[in-house]
Amino acid sequence: MSSRLSGKDKAFVAISFFFIIYSIFPLFANVTGIPVFIPALVVVGTLLLLFPKAFMGISTKWFIAYIGVLILYIILGKPIFINGLNQSLPPLYRIIIEAAWILPNITIMNVLLYKNDVRLFRVIGYGSIGLLVASFLYILPKVMESANYLRDDLGDIDVIRPVGLPGYDLMHAYTLMILPLCLLVKHRTGRNRYWYLALLLLFAYMVTRTAVTTSLVVMSVAVLFVFLFDVNRQRRTLLRLGIVLLFGYVLYKYGFFLMFADGLMPYFEDTAVSFKLQDLHTSMTRGQITGETLTGRMDYHEISKDAFWENPIIGSDRVGGHSKILDILGSMGLLSFIPYFMILYSSLKRYAFRLKKDVELKPYLYFSFLLACVYLYTKGIFGNPGYLFMLVIVPSILISINSLNKKK
Repeated sequence: MSSRLSGKDKAFVAISFFFIIYSIFPLFANVTGIPVFIPALVVVGTLLLLFPKAFMGISTKWFIAYIGVLILYIILGKPIFINGLNQSLPPLYRIIIEAAWILPNITIMNVLLYKNDVRLFRVIGYGSIGLLVASFLYILPKVMESANYLRDDLGDIDVIRPVGLPGYDLMHAYTLMILPLCLLVKHRTGRNRYWYLALLLLFAYMVTRTAVTTSLVVMSVAVLFVFLFDVNRQRRTLLRLGIVLLFGYVLYKYGFFLMFADGLMPYFEDTAVSFKLQDLHTSMTRGQITGETLTGRMDYHEISKDAFWENPIIGSDRVGGHSKILDILGSMGLLSFIPYFMILYSSLKRYAFRLKKDVELKPYLYFSFLLACVYLYTKGIFGNPGYLFMLVIVPSILISINSLNKKK
């Protein structure tokens, strides 16, 4: 293999990073004011011309089927629901935005897997980490001033937010980086390990400052998974899990989690997390889930579930609006959900095939997709950053670690 990238490969990297910078460095998008479908069109169109054989992968075919169903619904006069968008927007425009969120990431993934060059995975994965760090350093001084800085006036259209702040979807996506960063700390040695530990702490700090409760839970689960899981010593993994569960049960019975929730209150004061901590305190005290912040989302989910059971094939008109997965099922039925699900499943299977000989990293790949699906199930917005981290950045880092293992 040549030590230098070819001209087409360099073009691929440049075009991909045009889209990645737009997606994960909010300052670029805010200053340019470019709508999302412009970089999406540039990426898809250019990579189609450069790598036509790579374009029509199985995930792309399922994407075409998914968008085709949505267009069919428009033709038949059936309402469609796209999470994260104002539903008063024209239906065709909403479909275009949904396509701009998903298709560019599938296209970049297709080329990466088609070329199968670990250098490209490494450039995309580590380059994205560098961009994220740069974006963090830009907003870090302001974030340190206020616990709720990133979420202040997030939903108020009458307030102009400072440029360069991450949107709600990007703030959630940050958490998906915790798992690969934990792995980098685990697999690196010497001084490099300390550098990646510093990066992990920086990312963990930014996740806490987003004041997103789901992100805090997902981050904790990711760290716990890395600590517990050992593919080469499955009995040890089960023993660790058993000890943690037993220890957690004892702590719960003695009121540790109640004290822990109360101890977190000052840190998250006046943020969305503080209200959930209060409801969590009440729920643990009463022995049942209570409080609007905890039960409200469950009620929204039930609306979509009921809509799905009214018409499982094409869905109903009512939707809760707080779960990408349930809202597709509820509003557009299995006819749209199956191709949407297969986009994600086929992407996972293709990366798993790429890592088929690495018995350690494959479970981490599966778990990273599972963590992303937690957001798809619990949240009403995933957006372009979610798909980018899920389908491109995190798998690229895992494959780079796989290459590092082979060298060792």
